[in-house]
Amino acid sequence: MIFTFRPGPKPVLPPNEKIKKISIYGNGLVAWGLTGGTHHVLTVLETENKRFILLEVEKCEDGNIHINIATGSSESEVLEQRVNTKKPAKRWNSEDVDAPTSAAQAVIDEYHGNTYGILDRDCRRFVDDVCENCGAKIRAKWGLF
Repeated sequence: MIFTFRPGPKPVLPPNEKIKKISIYGNGLVAWGLTGGTHHVLTVLETENKRFILLEVEKCEDGNIHINIATGSSESEVLEQRVNTKKPAKRWNSEDVDAPTSAAQAVIDEYHGNTYGILDRDCRRFVDDVCENCGAKIRAKWGLF
């Protein structure tokens, strides 16, 4: 679980661009117990204009969600701007898509500023919802790692 002290404004994706690829990353173990642990999950979008956009959920100390966004000219550049840079980001999966940025923006609009929920509104569910809205079949890994 990621905590931030900077709720910030809702990110806005570049309008009128097509998302051509979605990648899902696991970003280190964030919780560990007797039966295993869970990973923080984030996504990187690649647009038709070769713009890379990182999206990840942060849980604010007030319990609400902040969507962290980073843009750059390469996947490695945006991954350097993620919240947790102390642990490596590992690509779990990627898929080519053809979706407008508005499909991902709809998920940002739904999550940003709303209450974080470990079962229904967390980083995994956010990534899965972005993938689903953009027509991708890939999903974040579930279960204990």
